[in-house]
Amino acid sequence: MRTVLVVADSPKTTSELVTFANRIGTATVVRCKSAKQIAGHALSAKAVAVLTASTMDGKELAAQIAIALKSGFITDATDLSADLIASQSIFGGAFVVSSQVSRGEIPVI
Repeated sequence: MRTVLVVADSPKTTSELVTFANRIGTATVVRCKSAKQIAGHALSAKAVAVLTASTMDGKELAAQIAIALKSGFITDATDLSADLIASQSIFGGAFVVSSQVSRGEIPVI
């Protein structure tokens, strides 16, 4: 089964991220705020993705994790498909675009 790491945030946000992760594979919740430790866990677990909250702290942590993994990242995703294509609302919700990380093996979303 494919493993998806979910970086814990508030209970509601973590629950929503786990729902997205379960579409892709098996969710593993990580309660850590160190990007290097999360990246190391993602590598050792052979995760297919790392999901973080779209909060100010979550976005900063996502960028640091992506750097540690030498991967790309996507912020403000509103939906996520099983093949790791994220939906994002842009221009104040006027348009919805689909995005996919094209660099690295473990995308951070």
